[in-house]
Amino acid sequence: MWRDTDDVVCVNSRRPLIENLDELPWPARHLLPMHSYRDDFAGLPMPGLQMWASRGCPFRCIFCVWPKVMYGGQSYRVRDPVDVVDEMEQTVQQYDLCAVSFDDDTFDIGKGRILRLCSEIRRRNLGLPWTAMARADTADREMLEAMAEAGLYAIKFGVESGVQELVDAADKKLDLRRVKQTVHIVKDLGVKVHLTFTLGLPGETEETIERTLDFASEVDPDSVQFSIATPYPGTTYYDMAQESGMLVAESWIDFDGADRAVLRTEALSPEKLQAALRRARRQWRWRRFRRSFWSRKDYYLREGLRNPARVIEFLRGNL
Repeated sequence: MWRDTDDVVCVNSRRPLIENLDELPWPARHLLPMHSYRDDFAGLPMPGLQMWASRGCPFRCIFCVWPKVMYGGQSYRVRDPVDVVDEMEQTVQQYDLCAVSFDDDTFDIGKGRILRLCSEIRRRNLGLPWTAMARADTADREMLEAMAEAGLYAIKFGVESGVQELVDAADKKLDLRRVKQTVHIVKDLGVKVHLTFTLGLPGETEETIERTLDFASEVDPDSVQFSIATPYPGTTYYDMAQESGMLVAESWIDFDGADRAVLRTEALSPEKLQAALRRARRQWRWRRFRRSFWSRKDYYLREGLRNPARVIEFLRGNL
């Protein structure tokens, strides 16, 4: 997209996607302040390397904006595992980094490829902790064990809702029973697990939100992320929201993809969705505080007697 000499906005046609990602050179990281890039998810050691082993995603969740914005349609392409590990090894050594974050839309697609990648990491004895965003239903125990043995430190799973009917309405193609099974395996392997939930999918009510909170508590991840569903232009959810009159936002500024409700469901106004989001986050902050307190209760009691004002300040920031 660009403006010509007459100030007319011109939009070029999309170029074909590069099918063979191994033809691409690695990023010109020597031009970047590498130690300024941080992704300390779940306490991952920093500084770290952010990279990808694939592009795109073969699934068609109604709210996902990436296929439209990034790729101009549904697309999924992968890199050769050897090239991926070459980049990991050389970049980490060159910039003295201590961890890797894989930013793939869905890291764990293709069991054979993932097993080869993990085998290559182990063969070189990289000893690097790393994280990835994945699906809970595309990884079995064998794959997860291989990932853990190769240094997997923490993994993120998009769940969206604790109600199967809402997951189905979002065309997520995810069985919540598999989520429970996979999270159990991941925790058993000593890997930290982070779940993401999206409030405001088609059919959302006060009751389904409570069921989602109950599901999150039952599965008991190390951390969670709650956000409000945002129907970006180009997504199926945007078309649905427009056609049904659910879309209420008047400014694109409100489409922040996290905190602001730009639509209403049949049962919930934007204000109620935002109130539910605050409640969900508050509940999990309290849960995190309780875990932290009981694991370090002697320290907190001792510090409370020594410096009560500091403890009060801590409580205000975490409750």
